[in-house]
Parts: sequence; C-alpha cells; structure tokens
Amino acid sequence: MDILYLYDELGNPKAVQIPIEEWEKIKQNLTDDLLIEELSSKQTIKKELKKAMESVRLFDEGKVSLDNAKDFLKDV
Repeated sequence: MDILYLYDELGNPKAVQIPIEEWEKIKQNLTDDLLIEELSSKQTIKKELKKAMESVRLFDEGKVSLDNAKDFLKDV
C-alpha cells in the first residue's frame, strides 16, 4: 500500500494519505464492526428483557419475591 505522510514546517506529522481503494476497505470494515456491535447490544438488551419478564412471571406465580424500590435503587 502506498502511504503518503504529510508534515508541517517543523517536521511534525499532520496527515496521512492512502489510496481510495484502501480507504473504501477501511470504511467497510468499520461499518461491519459497528453493525456487529449494534446487533450484539440489541441481543444483550433482549436477553435482559427476557430475564426481567421471567422474574415478573415467577413473582406473579408466588415463586420468588422481588426487591422493593429502595433496595433496587441501591444496587443500581
């Protein structure tokens, strides 16, 4: 890959220039990574909601007791 480094008058690196094909690959990988992360977050939220709904069901059936609001907020 041809990389062009740009420096200021003091020799400090200021920018990097890469071929557009490489940039397109990088953008695609970033997009893929973000989509995977978003999907993972949604799956985690779904799992937690299912656990919460199961706790409510068990409570309704009298099989478990739940914390009161004060105790709940202490844990948060």
